[in-house]
Amino acid sequence: MKTKELLSIPFLLNGRTTEGLDCWGLVLHYWKGQGVILPDTPPIADDWADFADLAGAYLRQFEDCLERIPAKKTKPGDIICWDWSRHGIVDHVGLVVSRSQAISAFECAGIRLFNRTKYDHLVVSYHRPTPAARSPQYTAALGQLVAPEEALKEEALA
Repeated sequence: MKTKELLSIPFLLNGRTTEGLDCWGLVLHYWKGQGVILPDTPPIADDWADFADLAGAYLRQFEDCLERIPAKKTKPGDIICWDWSRHGIVDHVGLVVSRSQAISAFECAGIRLFNRTKYDHLVVSYHRPTPAARSPQYTAALGQLVAPEEALKEEALA
C-alpha cells in the first residue's frame, strides 16, 4: 500500500483495518505489510484518559521487538514517538516518510502527511523493529504468522 492510499483511510479509534486506523493501527498496518507483526496495545477508552498513563508502558513492553534509533539515522518506515501533550510521555506515534515528512493518524484530521521537522521538539524517540522481530519465529510466537501483503515500500514512503 502506497502513501497515497494510506491517506484515504479514515481515522478510527482502535482501528486496525483499512476501514479505519488510529496512530498505532497505522504503524501496525505498515509493518504487517512488510511481514513484521508487532504486538498490539489494548483498546483505549473513547475519552483518551487512560492512553497517556499506558503509552509509556506499551513502549517498554515492545523493547524486545523495537530498537531505539538516533534521529540522524532514521529511515522511511521508522516509528516516531511524540509527546504532543507535553506531559513527558509518548502519546502519539507515526512513521518517518523522509527527512522532512511523516505520516500519522489524527482524530481530528484522519491520516495525514506533514512536515515532521516542525514538530521535532515534541519527539521522544524513534524506533525500528529489531532483526529478531523480523524473523518468522517471532511472528509465529505472536500466533499470527502472515504472508506479507502488498508492501508499503520504503521508496513509496518517500
